[in-house]
Amino acid sequence: MTTISVTQKINPELAFTRSFFRRNWLILGAALIGGLIFGDLPVVYGILAGGLISIASFYQLQRSLKSLFGNGSGGSKFWMQLLSILKFAIIALILMLLFMNFDINPIGLLIGLSVIVINVFFVAIKSLFTGDFS
Repeated sequence: MTTISVTQKINPELAFTRSFFRRNWLILGAALIGGLIFGDLPVVYGILAGGLISIASFYQLQRSLKSLFGNGSGGSKFWMQLLSILKFAIIALILMLLFMNFDINPIGLLIGLSVIVINVFFVAIKSLFTGDFS
């Protein structure tokens, strides 16, 4: 006797989160390829550094919001605020160290830091025309 497994439907919020994070990496990859074609190495380094910082920061924000508002979580607003300030200071320190020790183009860094913003605009425009937020 054979059994047929039933595939579970993916939670729409989980599907959106997965596609959003996947699209972040695709946008960063496209920006890096554009930087390689139209810019020089410091521009590419700036795009890479900014993209990694913004994606890591957004991932940390998603995790902290999930722990704050998740089911059964005893998350504290105070700890989230404290961690957000600490994250801001760490990002500032990383950016300072990058500019002091590496040849990084500020325009490339700005492009890399804009990966999340580009993705949000993409989702907003796509949802206007299709009604789908994924």
